[in-house]
Amino acid sequence: MRWLVSLLVAMLFFTGAAQAALREVDPGDVPTLAPGQGFLLVAVDTDFGLQSLRIQRKGSLSAEVINAIKPGLTLQLYVATEGEYYFDHAGLYRLYDDPEFHFEVKSGIVNYPGDLIFRTAGILHAYRWLSNRGLRAMDWLETTHPALHATRFEYAGIYPDPFPDFYRAERGGRALDLSKPDGAAAESPPAKLPIDVEDLFRPSRVRQMRINGAGDLVAEISRDDKAWNLDLINLAHAASMRLLRIDSPIAKAEWKGDRTLLLSFDGPVQDSVGVVQIADPDPQHPRADLFNVPRAGYFVDTLPSDPTHVLFASRSSSGALRVDRLDISNRKSVEGAVASEHLGVGVPNATAWFADGSGRLRAAFAPKDDKSTLFYGVGGKYSAVAVPDSVTTVGLAPEGDLIYALADAERGQRDLVTFDPLSGAIRATLFSKPGVDVEAVLVDRAKRAVGVMYYVEGTLVSEYFDDDRRRLGASVQRAFPGESVLITDYDDARRHVILRVESAARPAAYFYLDLAKNQASPLDDGYPWLHDRALAPTHVIHAKGADGLPIEAYLTLPKANGGTPSPLVVVAHGGPIGVRDTLRFDPEVQLIASLGYAVLQVNFRGSEGYGKAFREAGITATLHLAGGG
Repeated sequence: MRWLVSLLVAMLFFTGAAQAALREVDPGDVPTLAPGQGFLLVAVDTDFGLQSLRIQRKGSLSAEVINAIKPGLTLQLYVATEGEYYFDHAGLYRLYDDPEFHFEVKSGIVNYPGDLIFRTAGILHAYRWLSNRGLRAMDWLETTHPALHATRFEYAGIYPDPFPDFYRAERGGRALDLSKPDGAAAESPPAKLPIDVEDLFRPSRVRQMRINGAGDLVAEISRDDKAWNLDLINLAHAASMRLLRIDSPIAKAEWKGDRTLLLSFDGPVQDSVGVVQIADPDPQHPRADLFNVPRAGYFVDTLPSDPTHVLFASRSSSGALRVDRLDISNRKSVEGAVASEHLGVGVPNATAWFADGSGRLRAAFAPKDDKSTLFYGVGGKYSAVAVPDSVTTVGLAPEGDLIYALADAERGQRDLVTFDPLSGAIRATLFSKPGVDVEAVLVDRAKRAVGVMYYVEGTLVSEYFDDDRRRLGASVQRAFPGESVLITDYDDARRHVILRVESAARPAAYFYLDLAKNQASPLDDGYPWLHDRALAPTHVIHAKGADGLPIEAYLTLPKANGGTPSPLVVVAHGGPIGVRDTLRFDPEVQLIASLGYAVLQVNFRGSEGYGKAFREAGITATLHLAGGG
């Protein structure tokens, strides 16, 4: 993508086109605004890496492209020409169709359209929305660009927000005291809180747990204050061993057979990968070797039927995305990046490739007419697919002839369907539940859809299609009644299961379930520093709006205060369309409750998960409030 952007910039230069509408501001710089210019603060909060984010000014031929956005929070300030803008594309995801991602930049002020948020919801699928986190954005701006402290800050989203002016007035125009680590105001020390804020908002120490096909080893990715770790848990010995400790984030681990791990890293510039060969998993005398692939890239497919090869994608010297059948059987072949076959031809400028259950490349994404387009085919011959706006592709079926997708056109809710890329039509409905939106599709190691996930009273649940997995799901739920229990992985025989258990008052913890013994054992705690904290419980409330529409809400109550009623704080989720509150652990809610407040979260009209009519009711209400009807 970088070479494509460079080519576009060169073309615009030689044709005399207008200069780009955005110019990046480095920390500490104090740019002088020309007439008709303002500042634009861009914030991206994502739980996976984005290849790029494209920001487009309406009517302009050029665009600003932010490349290689890493997981976590990324903030950047720009000098921007006043006018109408929109977030165009983020990686594979098209954004410009949704008015929520359009905003206006005004001259002379700092314009903030909200945090652009991405959350993984299944293969090739992620939820994306804007959330107004203006307080954090203002504090970041003042800390990173202190000279702009007196510049007016304005939320540029759909709805007016009086908070920035209120915040400035309450501070009386005072700047943050940057001599203090947290930039706190100088005149008064903060009161001690019942629960330490850093503990509440510290991210989970566990990123991933994966079990091998034999069911005897679990690979765990974790982090501490200083480094990232890869540990191997030997279930037979009930002991763990450290395989790797590095500074760069370990993004993902995948099993290739029972004694090989494929690792993905989030490097400082580009993604890198490695291979871990486990010679002896004995915790007392572990032996394992790490081989690094010398080229930045990612694993397209693990090729389960081929014991020594994987599909690996990387950029060639010309910038094209190439796919190789890479030999991972020994150090020499891995570190030499020895490819037995070059694949991934037939789609110029491809940004991502996808394989079917047999390891054949069948689909790719590539830019076409300034849009990210799906191409489908086989053997080097691919054609662009016209995917309807109401259809979201989430993965290839094992045979490669169909695509799993989520669709809600002419339906009461978002269903799981199969999409025919040749005819452009929906072939069959695999799952539909009246008034309930499918959130993600569950697939097995063969890439076959085996179930879906959706919300029931704020809890994310899994529903499987076959009887064996249904019984497995029922067993794990019985083991942890009243809590959200997700099966994150299981072995080939489905007798050894990894569980993620969570509730509003219980941060996520991981368990190993031995179905032969019908026994669950703790593996690790994502938030051990909160283990002994008494967190406030949350209750589900059902009510009806004035028009009779059912509304679901969650009420978190602080610990009893001698029978005295607690003051109530209403916390409204962002969006407002296609976003929702859940019964997952929420540090913001727990912080407010620890101060003695009851907290009410309402899934009002437009919230995610309750079907198409409920979402569209929020659009109608939004237009009415905005004076549009």
